[in-house]
Amino acid sequence: AVDAAAKVSAKAAADVVAKTGIEKAAQKAAQEATKTATGKAAATGWGKAWGVLNTAAIVISVTLLVDQLFAKTKTKEVVLECNSWQAPEGGANCRECGKDGKGCSEYRCKSLGQNCALINEGTGKEECINRHPNDVNSPTISPLIEAIEKGFTIKELTEEGIRGFQLNEQVEPFKAVNVGIKLNEPAQCKYATNNSIGFEDMPNFFGSTLFEPNHTLTLRLPGELAEPQALRLTNGGQHRLYLRCKDTSGNENERDYLIKFKIKSGPDLTPPIIEQTSIQNGAFIPQGANETNLAIYVNEPSSCKWDRRDTDFKVMENNFQCVTTGIEQDLSVFGLYRCNTILKGLDFGENNFFFRCKDQPNKQENLRNVNEESLAFTLSGTTSLQIQDFGPEGVLFEIPTLRVVTSGGAENGKALCGFSESNSSFEAMAQFFNSDSTTHTQELILEKGNYNYFMKCRDKAANEVSTQVNFRLDIDVTGPRLSTIFKDTSSSLLHLETNEDSICEYSNAGSFRFGEGTLMTGQQQVHEATLVSQRYHIICKDNKDNEVKFVIVP
Repeated sequence: AVDAAAKVSAKAAADVVAKTGIEKAAQKAAQEATKTATGKAAATGWGKAWGVLNTAAIVISVTLLVDQLFAKTKTKEVVLECNSWQAPEGGANCRECGKDGKGCSEYRCKSLGQNCALINEGTGKEECINRHPNDVNSPTISPLIEAIEKGFTIKELTEEGIRGFQLNEQVEPFKAVNVGIKLNEPAQCKYATNNSIGFEDMPNFFGSTLFEPNHTLTLRLPGELAEPQALRLTNGGQHRLYLRCKDTSGNENERDYLIKFKIKSGPDLTPPIIEQTSIQNGAFIPQGANETNLAIYVNEPSSCKWDRRDTDFKVMENNFQCVTTGIEQDLSVFGLYRCNTILKGLDFGENNFFFRCKDQPNKQENLRNVNEESLAFTLSGTTSLQIQDFGPEGVLFEIPTLRVVTSGGAENGKALCGFSESNSSFEAMAQFFNSDSTTHTQELILEKGNYNYFMKCRDKAANEVSTQVNFRLDIDVTGPRLSTIFKDTSSSLLHLETNEDSICEYSNAGSFRFGEGTLMTGQQQVHEATLVSQRYHIICKDNKDNEVKFVIVP
């Protein structure tokens, strides 16, 4: 996604330069950036990234803006995304549920259409209906006041033919600002940066991809949009988002809903903010690890350093490798700027580090802002995770329970444990029912026989330990199973056979408890009942009192 954004944004920058004649050197830099396809353009300057507007992890190219202002030709971008699956619109096929003979569950009903709903559930008269068969109205959009960023106010737009709102306060570059809308019904919403685009052609979802009554979006504007050249082309930094929504019946807005905001111009006077780290501050690290990769995420392009001492930026000894332009913003973390390093010299116990950053790496030193205070960051080295006890083993005459007791590691033995019949990875194992502690247990329901289980445990620092158990089960804990069933039409008998000696009872009225039904004739593994009904509820019990229940429709 980053690579694709780099291509699109660099191309958009080249188009702007070509059409306006601004800075031939920037044009050449943008063209070179397009060729790299790495998301890390070799050139610098406002031309490469001027057109990037990052909102909620989506990069919006200035191609749309340029098309609106200068366009003679237009470029159509096709973006493939992996989003939550949605049932078909409407409810025209709701009543098809169950016609295939497989019954109609709530899940199967809702999968046929977004308006489908199951009624009379549990009565035997279930039906899948269309909840809104006559819905022909598109969603009504209005501001979600409680979602507006603290410190911002809005003004609803009342111009003729326009509905929407604007932020009264100007948005500072790099500052995350939340906006939101509410609807009169669940719907999906999308937006674009120019008007009169149909819902399906809009490039970005506004908030969630789900059908919901409320949607919020985070705006984070790159500083390139506050540069003088960009301000001249955007009427002093005025920006607009055009929204449309579509409900579960497929009704979509025919007119845009407008959100207006203005980016604040002027010099940047605030130091950068480290907003996230790829490893949680205070996290545990595996036993024996002496270094680890780390990324920090800064709200604006910066140069960053780290040291084992809390000292001034200029004397810190270790550098981060940071991205420095809008086209390199990290889409997975809402448009923040990523800085990478390797923290070295890790040991057992607390490992303390201090981070500081200085913004505007391409500006003169006297214009740059630096952190006066460090971000203190700690990683805790751990001992190895150990298994103190485990079981069962040998010959068992009762229901078996897998058991593991752990110690050491990151949290004095607290861990998650899993088990498998093969020596697979921890992720592929089934987790113990009782775990996330120092004692881990899992009850098993098995037939007689020999068993071998592999068990692995992992703590919060990713320390891992494994063992295995072997045992033989000499107790029958499962009910009899059907091995043969057929109708004997010549004698009008229902005939069934089980895999072990058992006693079977039946009822034609419905479910029952063993001892309350009609005894089937036959003995040991052969059982019969007279054919008098379309449905037989049957319970069979073996000589260990293990039961099995089933329904037969002859």
